[in-house]
Amino acid sequence: TAVDFMQTLKDEYCERMDHLKELMDQTTDSMQFLKASEAQIQAGLKTAKAALAKGDTDTAMKASTTAAKQVRRVLDVTKSEAENYEDAGYVARLTGVSEQLAKSVKPMVAACKKSCTEKSLASRHEFGQAADTPCPFTAGRCPRIRCP
Repeated sequence: TAVDFMQTLKDEYCERMDHLKELMDQTTDSMQFLKASEAQIQAGLKTAKAALAKGDTDTAMKASTTAAKQVRRVLDVTKSEAENYEDAGYVARLTGVSEQLAKSVKPMVAACKKSCTEKSLASRHEFGQAADTPCPFTAGRCPRIRCP
């Protein structure tokens, strides 16, 4: 049926995109990617905070979810890095930092949603605190991944 055909087409497309993503990851310098990603994430959170201050909830939600998607991509890259690295100590530290970053995403997006819904100063402050959590990759906690 048409539904089955569309599902098969969708599955094939997803497989090819995953393969393309893997090929791109192989040619990308992980440290440079993480540095650039941090800049994009911080810019997105700054945009979200500014939008909330102006009462523009649509822009705030778009900016915070874009930042969350970028964090998710960073986590994919760090997972790949951990799988391809042999130093157990480094992999353990990288995994720990990745888990810390992953735990910060959901509260940040939830705080933004709450702030957009309630439009109160307290909820805006809560989002500001969640968005200001330093990136663990550049806070000196990861041995090979440091920003200048």
